[in-house]
Amino acid sequence: MTTPAVQALSAEDRESIRVIVEERWTEGIVNRQWQQLMSNCDPHIVYMPMDNRALSGHDALTTWLNAFPRIVRLRQPLVAVDGRGDIAIARASFVATIDKGGTHVSGEGKVLCSLRKTPEGQWLVTAICWNWDHPLSPS
Repeated sequence: MTTPAVQALSAEDRESIRVIVEERWTEGIVNRQWQQLMSNCDPHIVYMPMDNRALSGHDALTTWLNAFPRIVRLRQPLVAVDGRGDIAIARASFVATIDKGGTHVSGEGKVLCSLRKTPEGQWLVTAICWNWDHPLSPS
């Protein structure tokens, strides 16, 4: 019995993932457009923010994001993406500025996320883990 060959990610797959990580995610976060953000996420997304329990699903993530201080600037370049067929792992870095009660604080960090490709060809984020590189500092 032979195992069918697993296809590598295509250039189109890689570009779709880049757009989610670098553009759609950052726009949704900065503009606090949670419904737009969730359209890029699996309904059962697992979100693992620093110093917090893991969250599961759109409702839990939206509630957490609503309580998080406003992010006024976010840049999140894709560092690497790997996968095959309908699964992928993306790694990104980020630079963010957060409004904490009128004081802007800035920091850098890293993100690891997994994605799955639906039968219709859409990539959806299934899990995200992120952390700051250093404690936040006033900008």
